[in-house]
Amino acid sequence: EVANPAPGGWETVTYACVEGRVDHLVAVYEPGAMRLYRNGGLVGSTPSTMITPTGTLAFGARSDPASPSPFAGVIDDLAIYPTALTPTRIAAHFALGMTP
Repeated sequence: EVANPAPGGWETVTYACVEGRVDHLVAVYEPGAMRLYRNGGLVGSTPSTMITPTGTLAFGARSDPASPSPFAGVIDDLAIYPTALTPTRIAAHFALGMTP
């Protein structure tokens, strides 16, 4: 689940995880939309009214103390970009990572 606090509450994009499977996930926030990509392909999106975030950036747990959601998996090779990646670049990153 990718969740962002918005003026009206939490906005989320979800997909079903499969235990034991390794996935390449990319979450993209652009003004007006949040998108979630798995293994180079779009798996979900939602309109977003999120304003510029402030405060703590958390990975692996929801930052809302009233509704924590700990992540029981492993996060490897985390990257944060100053601009949203295009779908083509996301697919290229996935393809590069799958090269033996």
